[in-house]
Amino acid sequence: MIEVEQKFRVTSLSELCDRLLQTGFRSLGRQVQADIYFQHPARNFAQTDEAFRLRQQGEAWMVTYKGPKAAGPCKQRYELELPLVNQPTTESDWTTLLEKLGFHRVAAVRKLRETWTSESHPGYCITIDQLEMPDRSPSVKSPYFCEIECVVEGPTETAVKGIEALACQLDLKEIETNSYLELILAEPHASPG
Repeated sequence: MIEVEQKFRVTSLSELCDRLLQTGFRSLGRQVQADIYFQHPARNFAQTDEAFRLRQQGEAWMVTYKGPKAAGPCKQRYELELPLVNQPTTESDWTTLLEKLGFHRVAAVRKLRETWTSESHPGYCITIDQLEMPDRSPSVKSPYFCEIECVVEGPTETAVKGIEALACQLDLKEIETNSYLELILAEPHASPG
């Protein structure tokens, strides 16, 4: 499966929510997502443009591999996300396992994510993320971001056009090309937290 998405900086959260409702989207609620990114022991993900993370969302845990980004107007990359056992575990349990296998922690990313869907736009998912950036520099205007995403199997042209059309309808103009991990690592006091 190929994840096709575009991320935008949000200048007015209330206006964006109003436009989402006017466009037929409805909120499915908010949830905290805590991601821990790891470095492979034998290859540099920063050089290969890959990512490997452990995510906690509520009581659920999942592991995600993201392949290199393909060229194009929207971010496109192979993504494989697998759920981990639904038994009480802790971040320490999973990070210990991965560290014993040679991976090392790069950084942690926490965000409050609100997910929006619409029957009139099947296959598209919109999220509004409030990114935790405790040492936010003046260059980061807002901790709010909006992602428009579509997961496809095969050609991506239709998904790209759909994302561009939705962005226009929602008046989203300020594209953010960096991942949340890149934004966190660019902060002056970022640590492998």
